[in-house]
Amino acid sequence: MLGRATLRKLARQMLPPPSPRPEIWHAKCSRLRRHGPKSGTLNAPAAVGPPCRRARAGWMRSCAPCAVDLTPRLAWIMLCSMKILDVPQSGSLAGVTSSRNRFGQYRRTRATPVNPNSAYQGVVRNRLAANSAAWRLLTALQRAGWTSLGTMLTRTDSLGQSYTLTGFQAFCSVNNNNLAAGNAVASDAPALTTPVGLLTATITLTASAASVAYTTTPLPTGARLFVFASPQRSSGRTYEGDYRLVHVSAAAAASPANIFTAYQTRLGTPVVGNSVFFSLQVYLSGFLSGALAVKQPVA
Repeated sequence: MLGRATLRKLARQMLPPPSPRPEIWHAKCSRLRRHGPKSGTLNAPAAVGPPCRRARAGWMRSCAPCAVDLTPRLAWIMLCSMKILDVPQSGSLAGVTSSRNRFGQYRRTRATPVNPNSAYQGVVRNRLAANSAAWRLLTALQRAGWTSLGTMLTRTDSLGQSYTLTGFQAFCSVNNNNLAAGNAVASDAPALTTPVGLLTATITLTASAASVAYTTTPLPTGARLFVFASPQRSSGRTYEGDYRLVHVSAAAAASPANIFTAYQTRLGTPVVGNSVFFSLQVYLSGFLSGALAVKQPVA
């Protein structure tokens, strides 16, 4: 799970470094190819003396010629890079992040997220800033309406636990969708609406064309199709968690939706042999339907 450089850095941070000793490379270390002698034959007799460089860095439990037991250091490394049996956890504490995937709980070193600060990120951040400013201008009665709506909106967190939204969260959720659809910000909380999702979707994807044929068609009055797509992936990949909004249809649009220009502008020209994951949702009055997920290879 962790790269060699990360493991080495973690090992040095967690335990005090060993006392300074000359750098000696042993020929008969148990991982000969990784830390054999810098020069000479691989079957050279083992040196006798202080630990070899890589053994001291925590790469192995022990080095026979060195006779150094690195179990405590290795135990910590394994704790932070392997599956664990523990109560469900998610989040970071100090330099360790707890998370889970399809194989169970695991821990890893905490990483600082990359911030490309792209134009699309700027649009979303400005949208959230505008919603925050608009929320402060609402009356107490209007905020109470959004709080009531929030109690009816359920979400699921990273641990699989359900929760309801606060009034401010409900306000941002609805109006982020409204702004993405090109509609005005709603100051008063709307009635809860549950849009009907697509029944079927057939995607045509080549290096020069991309379209989504869907049913039912046309969409209901006021409804729009939101097309979320992933960057191009290897054809062997079966799971995707990185979707970008690439296309919003006109209200009550009929099938099919031509999305090639939108996808190419946002994520590049499709390359034959790759695959793209799509998540299709119907927008209506600030709310989104359940997602219809489709994986489509580039033909």
